[in-house]
Amino acid sequence: MSATGDTGATSGAGSASDSGAGSASGSGAGSTGGSGAGSTGGNGAGSAGGGGAGSAGGGGSGSVNVAPVAAVSTSSGAQAPVKLAVTFDGTGSADADGDALSFRWTLASRPAGSAAALDGSAGPTVNLTPDVPGDFVVTLVVNDGKVDSSATSSTVRAVNVAPVANAGLDHSLQVGDTGVLDGSASSDLNGDALTYKWSVIAGPSGSQLIGDTQGLAQFVPSVAGVYTLGLVVNDGALDSAQATVRLTAVAIGLNRAPTADAGIDQNVPLGTVVTLDGSASLDPDGNSITYAWTLDTKPANSTAAIVDASSPRPSLTPDQAGTYIASLVVTDSSSATSVADQVVVTVNPVNKNNAPVAVAGPAQNVLVGAIVELDGSGSSDADGDLLSYSWSITSKPAGSAAQLSFIDAYDPAPTFMADMPGVYVIGLVVGDGKTYSTQASVTVTAAPGNVAPVANAGDDVSTVVLNTVSLSGALSSDANAGDTLTYAWTLVSSPTGSAAVPGNTSNVTATLTPDVPGIYVVQLVVSDGTLSSVPDSVVVTAGAAGVNLAPVAKAGPRQRSAIGQTVTLDGSKSYDPNGTPVTYAWKFKSKPKKSTATLNGATTVAPTFVPDVRGNYVVQLVVSDGQFTSVASSVMIQVRR
Repeated sequence: MSATGDTGATSGAGSASDSGAGSASGSGAGSTGGSGAGSTGGNGAGSAGGGGAGSAGGGGSGSVNVAPVAAVSTSSGAQAPVKLAVTFDGTGSADADGDALSFRWTLASRPAGSAAALDGSAGPTVNLTPDVPGDFVVTLVVNDGKVDSSATSSTVRAVNVAPVANAGLDHSLQVGDTGVLDGSASSDLNGDALTYKWSVIAGPSGSQLIGDTQGLAQFVPSVAGVYTLGLVVNDGALDSAQATVRLTAVAIGLNRAPTADAGIDQNVPLGTVVTLDGSASLDPDGNSITYAWTLDTKPANSTAAIVDASSPRPSLTPDQAGTYIASLVVTDSSSATSVADQVVVTVNPVNKNNAPVAVAGPAQNVLVGAIVELDGSGSSDADGDLLSYSWSITSKPAGSAAQLSFIDAYDPAPTFMADMPGVYVIGLVVGDGKTYSTQASVTVTAAPGNVAPVANAGDDVSTVVLNTVSLSGALSSDANAGDTLTYAWTLVSSPTGSAAVPGNTSNVTATLTPDVPGIYVVQLVVSDGTLSSVPDSVVVTAGAAGVNLAPVAKAGPRQRSAIGQTVTLDGSKSYDPNGTPVTYAWKFKSKPKKSTATLNGATTVAPTFVPDVRGNYVVQLVVSDGQFTSVASSVMIQVRR
């Protein structure tokens, strides 16, 4: 018998090419081309190819290993903004044999001048942050433990996106007043620094425009009338379209019209009950105001309507996917009306991803030289996806060398030093791994001497009619250590028929006893004796006795911890105004990029987790009374070592 035909030799069943038992070229056993058992070309046991038992391929009792197939998708599609991270996702790769896959990513090419690199290379997903315009090509090869797939490439073209100018809210002032023109909400999706150019488009002559190249300019009207001012911003390459703002100047001593603020735009899935929020509307003379909402735009065939359109917080239940635009006009007690402000609600089908919403935190007033900590933990995603944060300094005072300090791209709380007097505008874009928010902004004003205090009217309150609630301004602050604050609480709006008035209005803690069901808006201004704060508002929702109200979640105070140290969260301050027991649902809103931390006891009042990497962890709490769920409350856990 030939050496190549011995039973149990390297040939035999399992031939390389034929579907017969073991043969490379025929069905005979024994010889190279014949029928002897175990031949290179026969069907004996043990061959390198063919279909016999134990073979690597063919149609016998064994099976051929099939090479895996690599597949790549991106969070951005074929085009992405420069400076925003793109996620390349290989989880669509497949192996017909069901073998576990390993991943090997390569940045195959990038534009000239780019220093971008992949964030990781061995997992099913990687991130890349394009740093210059041009094409970035990323290649994926997967392996099933035996063989590599063919390489699959994905090309993303990074582009500079034109900035968007925002000239602020229309408002009223008196002749001779110095009005602030606020362009701080202007945005650039690429995070580029912006320059500003204000101009007077229409209005009486002789007025003064001060600081026309600043984000926050000033305007002093010389005569009564209506003035229209324009703002164009530039990102170093592209101009924005012009945005406009209308200022109405009245004679000294006359009533000024209130300012409507319809709240931030929202992105929600179909079936969500949307709460509109006009509680930040205000009257410059401190008068009470009333609200009038209208639904200007809705999708074809929608019958949705605003419920309780005279409330500062009405509701809207979208019944079709699409865009809904609502307008708010407020009227003061002297019958002066604001210009309308609009809010956009984007409603997506249930199975479609919703863009997250960025919230860059409250404005801050600090001393020159202070280390400023930003706070994006109020950002949200309607789908509950983990968030990443992209911060940038949109503008800063001339001569400033301020730079943001991050722990990683998932850091909701970067810091910077306010090294020069003036206004810093910081932009925030958040991502959910699939798409991005629009940019939100926050202003930080630095001064070398006395700094205006910042009012904080506390968390919103929910209660039952005739229950007295406490309103706390204890979190109001002043950057000048030793300054004593005074407090002034006023009732901005109350339901029709209410005679309720706040008590202890000059104390840090005021009181209010709602006397009819509805929403009450109370405003706080604090003063250091020289400068007063911008007003801050708190909303009190009162329900009739016996009517179920939504519970209120409180995720507890911010904490500091260390790697490996158990963190215990505290939702014990959550409550239900009707006294109904609540259930708890905690989840991570964001955590450091490389963290694999998990929550233990996520449905308890006090869950725990163990931080595994340095960074900021944001945890969200929602509570339920079995009928209604609360608005989410978030807490940040800072891990620095």
